[in-house]
Amino acid sequence: MTQEDSEIQIRLDQAEELYSSLLRGATTLADATCSEILIKLETAMEKKKHELTQTSKTIQLWLNYQLMVSIARMLINADRTGCWLMHLQAASDCLSVFAAAGHFNYLQSANRENASKSLSTMC
Repeated sequence: MTQEDSEIQIRLDQAEELYSSLLRGATTLADATCSEILIKLETAMEKKKHELTQTSKTIQLWLNYQLMVSIARMLINADRTGCWLMHLQAASDCLSVFAAAGHFNYLQSANRENASKSLSTMC
């Protein structure tokens, strides 16, 4: 990506500076995660991923695999840390995987579980 677009290299250098300031304590973690630099890098990467999925089925399969692994990692992390909102997000992300795999019973139970628990936390 850096060979195709020189602006990406500039953003990567800025992200490295942000990381260094985070390690020095000059920047807080909340400020770093909401940084415009990281948002622009993420947007550029998502755009490139979309372009690549249009050109190759293998890339599309690989990116889908990475998405499923990231969902599984988020679910494990949510369970280990006890973060309820992260658990709800991960379970919600699992719904499309369950539907694509044909696990309709899992799909129904996960959907009911999320709906009832979300309502109970609101009340």
